Amino acid sequence: MSFALWAVVGLRRLKNVGYTFFMFQSLKLPQMSQNTLNLVQVNITCPPSDKRICIAHADELTLVYIKDIIRCESVRNYTNIFLQDKSRLLASKSLSEFEERLAPYGFFRVHHHSLVNMAFVKGFRKKDGGTAVLLDDSEIPIATRKRNEFTKLLKSM
Repeated sequence: MSFALWAVVGLRRLKNVGYTFFMFQSLKLPQMSQNTLNLVQVNITCPPSDKRICIAHADELTLVYIKDIIRCESVRNYTNIFLQDKSRLLASKSLSEFEERLAPYGFFRVHHHSLVNMAFVKGFRKKDGGTAVLLDDSEIPIATRKRNEFTKLLKSM
């Protein structure tokens, strides 16, 4: 079965008018078996705690449960992904790409080089401009311009 999939490929906020403009593009997908389509549908419709993302690193692809990602840290155009089992993956995508994919699942960009899973935040330290303390005892600096938004988010949890 061959089909076209319409996908959002752009999003722009028009400042003067105040509405969002979406650009759509038809993506031609190769033939997929019914099993493959069923697996894709299961990942789309499953609860957020069971969702997985595919991470390209080194010479392999790894499926990771989103709930197991503690934080992501940029390394130039690559991203270090720190997992709950203390392992780390070096992904060949930028942090902004992971931010787009993970923001709907409770991830927050605390600094230009760090994205944290709010489910793993243990606390906030005010010293040195502010740091997020995570359950793995790592301390992530929070950008000055993100500090208010981060503390409001913590108080709402």
